[in-house]
Amino acid sequence: TLVRSNDIYRYGKDSEASGGWLGELGGDNYRGFVNYGDNSIGYADNGSFTFAETREIRQEGRAFNGDYKCNTSYWTGEYGTYGFHPNNYNLMYSPVESELYRTRDGGVSWELVHDFGGNKTLQVIVSWSDPNTIYLTHYEGSSNNNIWKSEDAGENWTEITPSGFAGVNGYKYIEVDDQDKNKVWAILINGSGNDKVLQSLDGGSSWTNISGTALDNEQVVSIKHHYGTDDGLYVGTRRGVYYKNASMNDWALFNNELPASVNCQFLQPYYGEGTIRMASQR
Repeated sequence: TLVRSNDIYRYGKDSEASGGWLGELGGDNYRGFVNYGDNSIGYADNGSFTFAETREIRQEGRAFNGDYKCNTSYWTGEYGTYGFHPNNYNLMYSPVESELYRTRDGGVSWELVHDFGGNKTLQVIVSWSDPNTIYLTHYEGSSNNNIWKSEDAGENWTEITPSGFAGVNGYKYIEVDDQDKNKVWAILINGSGNDKVLQSLDGGSSWTNISGTALDNEQVVSIKHHYGTDDGLYVGTRRGVYYKNASMNDWALFNNELPASVNCQFLQPYYGEGTIRMASQR
């Protein structure tokens, strides 16, 4: 994991070779997450840690039960994520094997929420407008990948997997609108033709295709909603980044200052600077 804030990190000032980056917790397929409420708290595959206020020194470990770290994989579409509560940042959800767990103390202790069976649970999103509403993607196995929804903080679940689209049984990533808990988007990583990006306005009861034609020859592998905008969406493909909002009829290429072709595995808006960051493969 590499971290940087402008040029203040140790080694960044002293070594041009480091490029201003501080190397932390490196490893193949190693992941990092930042707490939504306190950006000095991070999570990695070996637990949790805290950065110093100046972020010029190495991190300090925090109490975290690593048995409940979220699932992951080398395969696109099998990357698990923590689901953070929007108001209580010690409350988070973790997809572990086929189950979903919840912590109320920042990861020290965990409780089972639900066992979905099958292979593994993956992406978890807690609605910002209603924290009782949770969306989850689930790899059941045998090329069956489902989307589930709970409206009571995980007590009961309803499957809302789309149907009738090419590649709909394959891997999916989802996004949820920050102001409307029932507005959901899903990308079909194995989608073909123009079945690439779907939208639901009723919490997953029905789905419509918003792929347009610009994505016809693309494989979409990541999606991110820009909070506070009129359905602003970024999608990453194997070759570039595209953008669309509610006023646009189709997706527009958004490759400013990127290579002519780049595999866009992850997208993350950085609201403090009004930018969006993209992670690719080396």
